[in-house]
Amino acid sequence: MTAQTNPAPPAAHPVDRLYRIAAGNRLLAAVLGLTALALLLAALLPQAPPASAQQSTERWLAETASRYGSLGGLMQGAGLFDLRHSPWLLALLGLLAFILLLRLGLAVQDARQRLRDVDPAAAAQAAQRWPLHAELSLAGQVETTAAELAEDLRSEGWRVVSATADSRTHLAAEHSVWGVLAPPLFYLGLLIVLAGLWLGQQAGWREVDLALAPGQPVRLSQDDRVALTASPAPVGERVDRVVVQRDGQPAKERSFALLDMAYAAGVLVRRTGEGQALSASARDAAGNPVPLQPVDRSGPPQQALTLIFDQPRAERLFLAPDSQLVFSVVAFPALPERGFDGPTFLVQAFPPGQQTPIANQFIQDGAELAIDDVVYTLTAGRFITAEASHSPGLALIIAGGGLALAAALLALGRPAGRLALTVQRQRAGVLVAARLEAAPFWRQAAAWLAAWSTTYSREDPAPTRTDSP
Repeated sequence: MTAQTNPAPPAAHPVDRLYRIAAGNRLLAAVLGLTALALLLAALLPQAPPASAQQSTERWLAETASRYGSLGGLMQGAGLFDLRHSPWLLALLGLLAFILLLRLGLAVQDARQRLRDVDPAAAAQAAQRWPLHAELSLAGQVETTAAELAEDLRSEGWRVVSATADSRTHLAAEHSVWGVLAPPLFYLGLLIVLAGLWLGQQAGWREVDLALAPGQPVRLSQDDRVALTASPAPVGERVDRVVVQRDGQPAKERSFALLDMAYAAGVLVRRTGEGQALSASARDAAGNPVPLQPVDRSGPPQQALTLIFDQPRAERLFLAPDSQLVFSVVAFPALPERGFDGPTFLVQAFPPGQQTPIANQFIQDGAELAIDDVVYTLTAGRFITAEASHSPGLALIIAGGGLALAAALLALGRPAGRLALTVQRQRAGVLVAARLEAAPFWRQAAAWLAAWSTTYSREDPAPTRTDSP
């Protein structure tokens, strides 16, 4: 065993040093820590919902900040209640993307040097700083020994390149090609995810507090080309399907599957709640439909009307314009004192100018009320509350996340490692200097090098040493 000293590495160019500092582990860890802190704050603190007809974002922020006293104004000014649009979080994510781009460049350069532009002599020079090394004294000639070592490594799946210079033969071997490609693929996947998030932030939207009832399309304010309708459900069962209609395209019906979400026509619909609903229609003695209309005349007369009840004991009114009858409907979750143990509706009909109802009936599943020559059909049902969102970067997020996950699995299952061998003549035979640089996930790298050196030792096997990088 001959003692060796590691030569001092040449001084790096200032630009290269700055590049590697910007792409270093410390800065990446700091940015990731701040990003994780921002995500934690987003999970712990209330976040501003999109503006709706019931409440504007500015009013919500003011009411939320007031609950935190004197700190509320500072927290609102720092954007802690609306992190999705916070400038400092966007800047932090931009810095993260910049660091990942730098690391991708370094990873691509490293993979190119190790897989395509392989220089065994340069690898042997760089290997002087690798932590694991062993030396063997073998009998034979330099060329023959180098060829045998290369053939044995190839039989074990190593990718070997050799070169001869100054009466020495250098061999550079790669343990796993996929392990070398895993880092650039991982960084590329993360960058694709960030690009998808940015695209969703710039062109995406979300609309909340949508009340969807069967037969009652709701056109979205964020994209008025899209209308949502809850699919009819059997009495007593949940509404588990939604119809998405985009202008110029066939309607698509989807079920709320994973996490109460459904996707169609570029819109993601998530069910957030449900409640009681009542459908009303009417026909005259000849079987012709009788129009119905909301009592405030907010919409045109229609053949069927769906009333939704978003609060217990809520009251809804509708009008039969031809007869001027006003119908009052009150929804109850249950009326055990009257023998109704499930959702129940109290339906009353009032003639013009009278306060005494001419019809007064409790219904559960449904009923028909005959008033004059008109039969009013009332059917109990359910409505759902939902939120709709459109994220044009969703495909990028899924693709990038899948690529990053696949790269991580490759790094774990096929860890990279490169072996540099220098074969040179000595007094009795040849001297083989072996140095190994292994990825952190190859935990058995030291044991492999020790077993490999023992296999080729003729007498006293040379021990494997671990140096500090």
